[in-house]
Formats: sequence, C-alpha cells, structure tokens
Amino acid sequence: MSDSEMIDCEKLKNKKCKRMCSYRQEWEQSYPFLKRVDTNVHKAFCNVCMKSFMISHGGLNDVKRHISVPEHLRGERARKNTQTLQQFLKRDVLTTVEEKVIAAELTNVYHSLNHNMSYNSIDCDSKLSPVIFNDSQIASKISLGRTKASCLIYNVLAPASIEEIVEKLRLGVFYSISTDASNHGHIKLFPIIVRFYSPDNGISTCLLDFYEDPDEKAIDIYSNIKNRIKALGLDFTNVSAYSADNANVNFGKNNSVYKLLFQDNANILPAGCSAHMVHNVIRHAMEKCEFDVENLVLKVYGHLSYHAQRVQTLKEHFADAGIEYQNIIRHVKTRWLSLHPAIGKILPGFPALKSYFMSLGDNCPVALGKYFNENHAKKTECFLGFLDNTLKIFQNVIMFLEKDNALSCETFNISTDLRLKIEQRINDKFFGFICTNSLTSFSIDEQESIKIVLVTWYKNALKYLDDHFNFSEDNNLATMRMFALENTFIYKDLSMCCEKLSLTKLIDMDELYNEFCSIKETLDKIIEERKQTHSSNEKKTIYETWHELFRHLNIPNLLKIFQFIVSIPCSNAAAERAFSLCGNAWTDSRNRLSVEHVKAELQVKINFQYNCKDFYDYVIKNKKLLKCDKSQEKVLFQK
Repeated sequence: MSDSEMIDCEKLKNKKCKRMCSYRQEWEQSYPFLKRVDTNVHKAFCNVCMKSFMISHGGLNDVKRHISVPEHLRGERARKNTQTLQQFLKRDVLTTVEEKVIAAELTNVYHSLNHNMSYNSIDCDSKLSPVIFNDSQIASKISLGRTKASCLIYNVLAPASIEEIVEKLRLGVFYSISTDASNHGHIKLFPIIVRFYSPDNGISTCLLDFYEDPDEKAIDIYSNIKNRIKALGLDFTNVSAYSADNANVNFGKNNSVYKLLFQDNANILPAGCSAHMVHNVIRHAMEKCEFDVENLVLKVYGHLSYHAQRVQTLKEHFADAGIEYQNIIRHVKTRWLSLHPAIGKILPGFPALKSYFMSLGDNCPVALGKYFNENHAKKTECFLGFLDNTLKIFQNVIMFLEKDNALSCETFNISTDLRLKIEQRINDKFFGFICTNSLTSFSIDEQESIKIVLVTWYKNALKYLDDHFNFSEDNNLATMRMFALENTFIYKDLSMCCEKLSLTKLIDMDELYNEFCSIKETLDKIIEERKQTHSSNEKKTIYETWHELFRHLNIPNLLKIFQFIVSIPCSNAAAERAFSLCGNAWTDSRNRLSVEHVKAELQVKINFQYNCKDFYDYVIKNKKLLKCDKSQEKVLFQK
C-alpha cells in the first residue's frame, strides 16, 4: 500500500471514531430513568418507555431528543399518576416520622382497647385527628380504620405480649398455672394464666392462652394445658403449682387435673382457691341459720329496684326518720362479697324501711312483712347487726387473698388469724355492738335463745373452716410462713422449707447458708420494725419488703426459693378477672367477635401493664414492634 493510501485510511478511521458516541454514567444524575445496556455501549435503556434507543450519533442530544417523543411523554404522565410497588414493600430502615406515626397508631389502639372503646370510635378518631390537628405531620399520616386496628391487636400487640412473657419464662423462672371454666352463651371458655416473679419487674400475672372446649373432663383440661404450654416451648419442670377452684375435677383424690399434672412433675403443688374456701365458710353457716338474710336482701332489692314511685315514697320515710337515704344494692348469690355491702345499706336505714313497709298495710309483700312487722322487726335488726359485724372479718380476708401482691407465705397466718377470731367470739359471746344493744330489748329467755342461734352460726363456720383447711404443720403453706416476716428468720426453718418444697437439688444449700448469714441482721431489723409499726398504712407489705431487698442484694439461692413461693397464687381471682374482662369485651353489641380475637384483646389488656402514656414510650423504643406494624407481619417466636 502506498503512502497516500495509508493516509486516506487513517483519516477515514479517525472520522469514524468521532461519529460513534458511547454511554456515559454521569448522565444518570440528570436523567435517573436511564440505564446502561451491557451488550452495547452505543445504546441507552429508558425505564419509562421500557426500551433501549441509540445514542451513537448524538450522544446526550439523542437522550434529550428521546425525552420529547410522544411515547416517553405518555410514560412520564402515567408514572406520576401511579404509585410504585416500593411504597408497599417493607423497608429495613424507618424514618423518624414513620416511627412516630406507627407508635401513635399502636398507642391509639391500646388506649381504645384499655378504655373499652369500639373499633368504630378508632376509625372515626383517625379521620378526625388530621382535621383537628391539621398542622401536625404525624396526625396527617395516621391511617387507622376498623380492620387495621383489629389486625394490629391480633397480629402485632397480642403476639408481642406473649413473646415477652415466654422469653422471661425460658430463663428458668418458676411459674404457676391457673385456669377456670365459664360459659359465654353455649361456648365454654378456659383461660391459661401464669404467675411468676423477677426482681426487675416484680410479680407478673399474664394470660398465655384463652380457648374454647365443650369438654370439662379432667383429661381434656390437662391435655389442653400441657399441649399449649409445650407449644410455646416452655419447660414443664418449672411449674410450681396448679391453681383452680376447689372442684373435684381439679383436685379430686383420683382422676383430677392435679393428679395428671403431678405425674409429669412430682414437685408441682396443689393451690386451691383460699378465697373460694372462705366464701364457702359463709355460705355453709348461712344455710344452717334460721334467719334467711339472703332472702331479705333480695326481696327488698326486688321490691324497690325498678319502681320510681316506691323509691320516692321510701325517701320520704327516710327524711321523716332523719336518716340519709342510700340506694339498696343487689346481692349475687354466687358472689358472697356482695352480701356484706348489701347489709350495710339496709341496716342504717332499718327504721325508715320498717316504717315504709308497715305503711303499705295489706299491700306489703308477705315475704317482707315477716321481717318488718312489730313481732319480728327487732329480731331482724338484731341479726342484721350481727352479720354486719361478723361478715366484715370474712370480707377482709377474702379481699386480701384476692390482691395481686398477696403472697402464699401469708395465707397460713391469715387463715389461722381468722380461726382465732371466730373462736374468741364464741368464748366471749361477742356479736357486735348493734346486735348486743338490740338484745337488751328482749326478755332473758329470748336473749338466750337468740344467743344460741348466733353461737351456732360461729360453730358451723368454724367447723367448715377446720374441715377444709389444714392447720397442721404438715401444710406446705405452714412451711412457707417464715417468709411472712412475723417471727425470727431461722436457717433451720429455711432448710426445712427447701426440703418440703423439693428445692434442695435446685439450689446450693451451702451457699444459701452464706446468703442467710449476710442478710439475717437486716431481716431481724425489718421484723422488729414491723412489730413496732401498728398502722397498716405506714407498714410496707411483705411483698414490697422482699422486693426491695432482692432489687439491691445479690442472693440468688434465696431468690430462687422466693420465686417459687411468690409464683403460687393465694386465690383464683386472676382467672375470674379474665372472665370479667371477657364479658366487657364480648357484649351484645360486639357479638361477632371470634374466640381468637377475644383472646388477643385479653392478652393485650392483661399482659401489658402500662398506662397509655408509658405504652407510647415503650412502643417508640421497641424497633421490632415498629417493624412488625409497618410490614403487618405477625410476631414470631424463636423456638
């Protein structure tokens, strides 16, 4: 090839290179819809039109020319009017505003549930808030309709409450299991409630499950408890006690729920409802008494409750007698706590009630006439005075046993004290001030006759108490009473307590002695201070005293014993409260709720012990909970 031909070829080559343009990465900053075509550097891909185009001749001018074509312009308009899929997908990182919006939604749901508000009110509130707080960025972003609120309770809050409990119980903490049965229409419901203690959070009483089962046989209750506890990955050997009402199906000698549980865990203790036992003491004594106070209370209430004119007339009799009028309240036969308050309303206004019923003449109901006529009115007032005084001591015991912070180590002393009070009343023939004053208006023979009836009432109550509560030292509750801090704290008693409760293999007994020595001086001082403090308002409860010690002292073996004792409930009140909350949630106007959704609502109400303000603080710090809300995923257990 000649020199001239080589020069012509070189010129042609240079000319060709200048004309071919390649894709440049920096174009994406100005045109984010562009993308490189890996197989051809002389082309660009448009995410709007979803096709590639040539840029080899004009380069950036080809891009500018492309965005002005009708097809691209139509794509841009469609893109602006259509939400991207990314908005519906979970993001790993939430912005601060998103977190606050989610926390506001969860707190709003919790607030409405805790105050028994309907899902309609949540829906209305979420629409109203952006209007009222129109300058709030958070209020404008809240979206909380009925369906979403329901899903947040069922899929987020309820599982989260259970997960926290399960995580604590998996640390090897002792816990008791409580259950009961109640009907909602034709549906028979059972709660599974656990109770445990930790120095950080104190006593926790939580609802693990709430299920429907038409069968109430021992084997069915046992199977449900075991399978549902196992499904949560909990260790059954850490169960300290089984608590239920005192029915044979729960604590019978042969085929009972407790016997079946005992086969799986020989250390589990029976924890019958002591409050129920005291209820039955009253019921038994009432049934054997010739004076039917229940009938009186129910008849008076029935006569006045729905009749405005009768109540108005009665108020006039109260005014004439110079007595302040009080509404007569209803007594529920199965709830003996209501009897004493009902008597307390009738007794102060007895003269006015007597005047009212006698003024009715022949129109006075026969059943009430025998209580208020001239021949029986004094006797009626006498018995009411006796029961008003006597039922007070039973009422105080029941109310104490049903407290959340009542400890099983106190039950034996409380029951013994009740027994001593009844015995002392028998020995002193003490029937209360009002009753004693009323007796003076009777003849000597009538006084003796009435006193025999009243003493018999005491004796019947005492006999039932002795038959149904073990006052011997063999009682497990007697072994625990040293933790009630009423007498000197002795290591021998502590060692016997460990042996009785089968805890010697679970704790270091030698180290326990060292812990006992380090704390004995402190406990002796506390016991002495409690003896000198007579006012119950100034005196700390046993639970508060121990809780403060365990929060500040490192005594793990003594803590293990205390956790076992505290986990045993004094009554089955927790299960009763669950049914009460169920009744509030499952009303006639909310009758379409499923058992599963009622369970979720109860778990949120019972397991989260926060006020609404503190719940917001809890949610905003819980990143996992915020993510679950955003993704609408159910909280999963790490089994």
